[in-house]
Amino acid sequence: MARKSISVNTVKIQNRLAVFRELANGERLTRGELAERCGVSLGTVVTILDELAGQGLVVEAVDTGTLVGRKPNLVQLVGGPKRIVTLDLSSKNFAFSIMDLKLETCAEGRHRFQSTKSFEENLQDALAEMKAVTGELGLEDDQIVGVGISVPGPYNASSDRVSHASYPQLEHIPISATIRQYFGQPMQIEHDVFLAARAELRHVPDNQAKNIYYIFLGEGVGGALATQGEIYKGSRQEAGDLGRMYMTERETLEELVSWTRVGSALTTEFADRYDTPYQPARSDGRDGSTVANPPMLGLPAPIQEATRMIARALHNAFWVLDPDCFVIGGEYHRFGNAFLSCLVQDLSAYLPSEVMRTLEVRLARHGSRGALLGAGEVVRENWLSTLTTG
Repeated sequence: MARKSISVNTVKIQNRLAVFRELANGERLTRGELAERCGVSLGTVVTILDELAGQGLVVEAVDTGTLVGRKPNLVQLVGGPKRIVTLDLSSKNFAFSIMDLKLETCAEGRHRFQSTKSFEENLQDALAEMKAVTGELGLEDDQIVGVGISVPGPYNASSDRVSHASYPQLEHIPISATIRQYFGQPMQIEHDVFLAARAELRHVPDNQAKNIYYIFLGEGVGGALATQGEIYKGSRQEAGDLGRMYMTERETLEELVSWTRVGSALTTEFADRYDTPYQPARSDGRDGSTVANPPMLGLPAPIQEATRMIARALHNAFWVLDPDCFVIGGEYHRFGNAFLSCLVQDLSAYLPSEVMRTLEVRLARHGSRGALLGAGEVVRENWLSTLTTG
């Protein structure tokens, strides 16, 4: 049987990405620490740091905290002069962001959808707004390393279309061709829920050793399964899409708990109102039954109703996916620990107490911005893989 060979250039790219990811965690590390963590030679680290320094991405400074012996240099990642443009189409009010290579925001905005215009005209307007912002920032074309697009459904590059989108109008628009009228840089287009899940993975401790299920609860509802740090997409790029699960004879989870439906039932803005400490459900020590947190008084009734439905769906998903961790992202993030505690309480009614003692349920770090950050990560990795290798 012929062995599959890996080119020298592929190895160089993998090593560069490994070093960059370590630095992207925000630590200041010595060259030796980078070599040890990435499992590469010191010479390889030196070469990679020279490449990154040439792009203005790293700086080295003497470790003034060392009291004895030779003071080593500490390497730190900086934003650099390059920029990434990202656009999230998962909501009709398209969100966009201009980031540096640390994924820190330089400028952001949101296009307000005009109902008197077509979906394509709104997209054109949003792209024109984005182009104007890059002009205000004084960005030249060669300073933008790429464009990341988050779309609410699987994207087919050969047809340049999105399928099964939350908004049927989007399925008829050639995404890449439309965007290239405004931005000619390399483009990465991906399903929004996969991008958001990707952005959240690093925040789950020991994520490389866990099965993690991410569910996005926004205008659309979707999910993604990650195992050993990689997103599982399935054969049709549809894996994990919990939103299409039928919860009643006629209605799917997305139809029941989408923010378009639930948010419209709220009569008051509830953001930032809830900040109760979250405590996992526990056993009472007598018969193994679960003692849940007390009911979340004051949580709006539409949210409580939606939470019960979400808990039922996660219960069903649990027995299929057997995850170590559920991560909840999207618009419900605004209710913070009150929502999380209510969800765990409802989930405890379905799952055995021994499962609840080990199952982690957490809110996404980035709320509804996960897809933008995930798009930025994909663009950044694509750009890093194209740097000239010495």
